[in-house]
Amino acid sequence: MRILFFITILSVLSANSIPPEDISLIKKKNNLSDNAMNLYLPVLHPIVKEPIAEGVSLLVPHELGNQKLAKNGILDITASPFSADASGKKDSTKAIQDAVNFARDRQMALYFPPGKYVVSDTIDCLQKLTYRGNGAISGADVYPVVMIGSAIPGKRSVIYLAPKSRGFTDANIRKIIVHFNSLSNGGAKRDREAGPEKMQVNISYNNLFTDIDIVIGEGNPGAVGIRMHGAEGSSIQSVTIDATHGHTGMLSLAGGGGSHHNITVIGGRIGIDTRGWDAGGTKSDGAGTQPTPTMAHVKLFGQTEAPLFIICRGPFVGVGMHIKVKPFLSAVILKKAGDQFFNSTLCLVDSVIEFEKFSANNTFLSYENGCYLRNVFIKNCENLTENIRGNSGGWIKIKELTLAVTPAPFKALPDREPFLFDQNPVVDGKRTENIIFLEKDTEPPADIVSRHLWKHDPSWQDEKAANVKDQYGAKGDTKADDTKALQKAIDENEIVFLPKGYYRITDTLKLKPHTKLIGIAQNLSYIIAMDPFTGFAGSKEIKPMVETSDAKDAATVISRLGIFIGQEVSPDTVQAAGGIIPCYTLKWQCGGDSSVRMAWFKRGRIFGFPQKKREGIESLKFVHPLVLITGNGGGKWYNFFNHGAELHEDYRHMLITNCQGPIAFYHYHAQDNDGYCQSEIADSANIDIYGVKVEYETRFIRVRNSRQVRIFGHAGVAYALEGTAHFIFENSTDYLVSNINDQLNLAAAGTKHLTQIRTSFELFYPLQDISGKNVFSVPSLSRPIVIKKGNP
Repeated sequence: MRILFFITILSVLSANSIPPEDISLIKKKNNLSDNAMNLYLPVLHPIVKEPIAEGVSLLVPHELGNQKLAKNGILDITASPFSADASGKKDSTKAIQDAVNFARDRQMALYFPPGKYVVSDTIDCLQKLTYRGNGAISGADVYPVVMIGSAIPGKRSVIYLAPKSRGFTDANIRKIIVHFNSLSNGGAKRDREAGPEKMQVNISYNNLFTDIDIVIGEGNPGAVGIRMHGAEGSSIQSVTIDATHGHTGMLSLAGGGGSHHNITVIGGRIGIDTRGWDAGGTKSDGAGTQPTPTMAHVKLFGQTEAPLFIICRGPFVGVGMHIKVKPFLSAVILKKAGDQFFNSTLCLVDSVIEFEKFSANNTFLSYENGCYLRNVFIKNCENLTENIRGNSGGWIKIKELTLAVTPAPFKALPDREPFLFDQNPVVDGKRTENIIFLEKDTEPPADIVSRHLWKHDPSWQDEKAANVKDQYGAKGDTKADDTKALQKAIDENEIVFLPKGYYRITDTLKLKPHTKLIGIAQNLSYIIAMDPFTGFAGSKEIKPMVETSDAKDAATVISRLGIFIGQEVSPDTVQAAGGIIPCYTLKWQCGGDSSVRMAWFKRGRIFGFPQKKREGIESLKFVHPLVLITGNGGGKWYNFFNHGAELHEDYRHMLITNCQGPIAFYHYHAQDNDGYCQSEIADSANIDIYGVKVEYETRFIRVRNSRQVRIFGHAGVAYALEGTAHFIFENSTDYLVSNINDQLNLAAAGTKHLTQIRTSFELFYPLQDISGKNVFSVPSLSRPIVIKKGNP
């Protein structure tokens, strides 16, 4: 009821601003009854018509007291009219809630200056809906909730739950302090008669909560710090949650293009609980994630019941985790997700588990489904699992451990006999029993957790950050050519800040080895190339929009920024460009301490989805990979996500070629490309991918002439072409693929999506290894917990 109250009251302005002709169009396009129309109308954001249709409005709200930040696309929560109290003396619940809704509706980021903000009730971060130019109701990926705190070292922003707050005092009834959720556009079947209030988490896009700590005051044993069950582009980052007086630090997780990094939870009964939420579109005793929830650099200290409790879709992938456990507990509890063996497996890499003191009851892992563990260090642990002993007097290293289980028969269709799958490891082309490789009395390296965190965290709050609008005259309005202004800013500064806007460029921006190119958020600050593609269309080769230096020891950062290619052009541009998009988003060839974090590499429409095709407008084809990594390309990438369409056979969302790394991806999402495969690695080495989520009807990845490629965790509703596989390795060695958990759906087999027919899982393979004329295929009804070749 409370959510619906906010929907009704706080959305009147947006509903009233939808033109009457659009209301008629929406009703007709979506075949809505009068009752359904009345339910949806209050929660629809009005369509933005310029400068990019169905994009981001560049209007600056005049009523905001801090106009300096407002012009950058940032709402200062302490300024009028919201005036939240950063001293911690007054209750700021209403001020924060009103500001969240205002910033979301005006497509702004909500900024919490350093300080303490007292709340006494849930802050609802509710993502509403919007509609296309043709009237179709859709998710609101350009209307997320973006909450940003202080990035100044030593000066934190804190949301503090007041002691004994109403609704949080019952330990048996959990209540969330900061709650991200998304309304429904009818689900996969577009059934809208029930209205939007049944939450639809798979369209919760681009929500961000970063650099804000949460502290639970005394007398709140039912309190949950934060819940974000999100998808593409959604993330919680650089957050500490003190749940000492509460129940749970984090409930549910993002996946499917969203992920969480650099998080600490102190105390509470449960540190991270991936189960769902009955009022949030999922069941409280079932999976509360999108496929392949991935977390890097996470610390869980002092929980009294379970530091990490997992029920999820696909595998949970944890890397660089540090868990300090009280005696008598299990550090990690993994429960199965019903009879779906491809859900709720575990992959844990480069992590440390420390029991405070020895007990014969100390248990590292309680599990009901398959697990893959690598380079995990455990102290004072009597039992690694129920059947594997640890080292009660000190450290033990899990160099490699597989825990394959025998799945229950999988009932794919009512009229078919159940399918019998197995999880046994496959090593050098042979099915094996479980791998158990342990080393006693081996302590962890000092950097085993920290090696998975970015080295540099540049922010617009840094006094050295150069504002390209204020200092270099960039316009960010799509009309002006901002190429020279942006390049000059890059040439003269280390940190280059792009406020909210669309910065049109007509030639390649070239970064220096230490350039930090940053925006506010990936859905608010864009570099864009569009018709007439002046400096790109005239080139003999397809050029990058942004090109890094080719430097092994660089410290380049691209963060919270969109790089956008508009494919709709005039016939003259079609002729000049030969029908092909004359640019691609990024040529990444820097390594060392470089990183890409929360960037949106976007192929998009300039005119949206209108009722009728615009006269004199055509679309160019994408042929070149959208992102190219080559040369000294390396570093760390956090949360790469991209969607596809009916694209050229040679197109890839990402191509890594002639690159020796090392490079690591912390959640990788590339899907719906009807070309040969989604991504490709060629003539390269030393590549780690932690957590993959995909959807396609072709293949996920082709790896050729490469070595030391490790892919940890894979899930999503994906179908390979008949006779082929999700993973293709050609003339490659020293590779590893773990936790292949594609979401098997035989009911959809034979149906068409885009240009391809979905193939039954009986007719394709998890992985194929092609060495010369020899082809090895992992059997169709096998989902090995790990597949290895050589010495990865």
